[in-house]
Amino acid sequence: MTAVGRLEKAQEAENAGEWSRAAKLYEEVLKTYPEDRNVLEKLAWCLSRDRQHEKAIEKFRELHKRFPSEAK
Repeated sequence: MTAVGRLEKAQEAENAGEWSRAAKLYEEVLKTYPEDRNVLEKLAWCLSRDRQHEKAIEKFRELHKRFPSEAK
């Protein structure tokens, strides 16, 4: 599956509340597009919704470090 296909599947999983599946797919997409702030943000969000708090905090910190003016 292409990165674009994974991104579409990740968005579908996120919309369905399948947080773990969405996070896994966003993580795979991030490997192809490591500079994509939106994918990193969505990964952190899905991890937090899946109650993977330590991983979510790590990703939110990375988001803030890499994109300080854009991280929310």
